[in-house]
Amino acid sequence: MKSPSLLFLALAVSFVGLWACGAGVKPVVIAVPVESTRSCLSLFPDQGWRAVHKIEALWPGGGRKVLLGVTKAEPEASSLHGVLLTVEGLVLMEARRQGRNMEILRAVPPFDSAGFGPGLLDDVELMLLPPRGEIVASGLTAAGDRVCRWRRPGGEVQEICSMNEGNWRIRLFDPRGRLLREVEAWPPLERGFAARMRLKSFGPGGYELELHLLEAGP
Repeated sequence: MKSPSLLFLALAVSFVGLWACGAGVKPVVIAVPVESTRSCLSLFPDQGWRAVHKIEALWPGGGRKVLLGVTKAEPEASSLHGVLLTVEGLVLMEARRQGRNMEILRAVPPFDSAGFGPGLLDDVELMLLPPRGEIVASGLTAAGDRVCRWRRPGGEVQEICSMNEGNWRIRLFDPRGRLLREVEAWPPLERGFAARMRLKSFGPGGYELELHLLEAGP
């Protein structure tokens, strides 16, 4: 029979993903409720902005491509404009979203599929814009990480963890609680932008994007 101390250790290792922001595919447990969301939102610029990122994209099957992304956002106007380019400057896809209105301004194969433009802006919104919807929980984990959780208009749950190490983790769950996207962000912050971010998309056709900030400004 295992000793009580060994049994406790085994259980602690099994559930570490629930009690800290560092791992796991389920929402973390909030041990101490705190109403403020300020530290969770410090990852995002608080005004309109323009940013340029180097993007390393990993596709299913081992494909890899290095691209440039230019994004402009006006959060108060619910406006988001994104351009995807080759490193030589060729525009591969350009899209704009104003509220619920989506417009594809330019797209070349294979970036011209019906879902690519909306999906790209969805990813940009998750990584670079404050969450939409209703705040449903906020507080501290047992490890001392700050957690904030929003329910988005479509029923998805977005969770932001500000960790003691200085980095952040964003998770997006579908209404049934299944993990859809996960974003990691590392300091330093420049004008409200993380120096490096990595997005992972789960499920069939999953992919990975790593963003390196090149420049940012109003």
